Amino acid sequence: MALIEDSFISVDAAYPQNHSENIYPGGGQTAVVKHSTLFNEHGETSLIFGDGSGNTCVVEDSLLAGGGYAMGCNAKSGGKAGSETIVENHFARSPDGFFKCVGGYGMSYERGKTDNWSRNVYDDNGAEAPQFPNC
Repeated sequence: MALIEDSFISVDAAYPQNHSENIYPGGGQTAVVKHSTLFNEHGETSLIFGDGSGNTCVVEDSLLAGGGYAMGCNAKSGGKAGSETIVENHFARSPDGFFKCVGGYGMSYERGKTDNWSRNVYDDNGAEAPQFPNC
């Protein structure tokens, strides 16, 4: 298990034809992020990009911005395996910052599986930050 707590992780370099993500769990691994800041100024991959399937990701009370999609704990399985708990976070968006939809493509790869996405807000106005916004 990887525990990231009270940390700042920024991806500010990209390499051609490579992924640029803050956290990269492999098949069946667990990543827990609490009270941290994850920034990724590149419009591809994710803040958390899960390779394989069956990963467990918990992200609580954190500030998140960037990546292709902000969250992708089980991206390689199409978001249909493992579990994702994303609660009480602030998602930063800005037309002049990283991306207007938090990630370059949106908030989350995760569709078609059980997850817990609740009490998340946009950092700019405090409005609810839905898992699948219309951007």
